[in-house]
Amino acid sequence: MLSYLTSWIERTGMARADIVNQLGSKITEERVRAWEAGLEVPSTKELLQLAYIFNCDAALIVDLEDHELPPCVSDRARAAEV
Repeated sequence: MLSYLTSWIERTGMARADIVNQLGSKITEERVRAWEAGLEVPSTKELLQLAYIFNCDAALIVDLEDHELPPCVSDRARAAEV
């Protein structure tokens, strides 16, 4: 889910320890690595905190292309293409 998280970490040059410090005491470096690997998913609050840390929109951290859109959304998108 967070396939772009590693890219943001590399782009900013931040150490995972710095990210952990900014996220709070319940987050560990192992948990951040689990997010990167797709083994765990951060809460909405944690995702918004990551977006704040990287100074970007939360949608840019989440790779939505890996997931199908709900039928009602994809149906409207297909209708708009026609």
